[in-house]
Amino acid sequence: MIILMAASILSATMAEEAAKETKESKELNSAKAEYNAQVNAAVQPIKTRYLAKLDALKKQFGSQGKIEEAMLVQKEIDGISKKTDPGINKEIDGQYAIKYKNGATRELRIKNEE
Repeated sequence: MIILMAASILSATMAEEAAKETKESKELNSAKAEYNAQVNAAVQPIKTRYLAKLDALKKQFGSQGKIEEAMLVQKEIDGISKKTDPGINKEIDGQYAIKYKNGATRELRIKNEE
């Protein structure tokens, strides 16, 4: 009987901690999403101007027969175009502990491979 009561108290405590973590992570995730949206909105015009400048430079090099230079500029364009919001890829890098409802935990490691 005492063991059942202790298990019940432990289970309730774990449930309270899980609820607290869920609330905190929702608030944190919301703050991160807002931050990323603002950073992306601020960076996007700069990125657009940079890509336009690179495109003009690539066309200039192409018309001058400077193929290697044009290819280097295209490589830069591809790298910039491929990137998503600033910091997004780095944000997910890390080690995470996943806690399941049944009490089991599992560790997950995420590393961005650029």
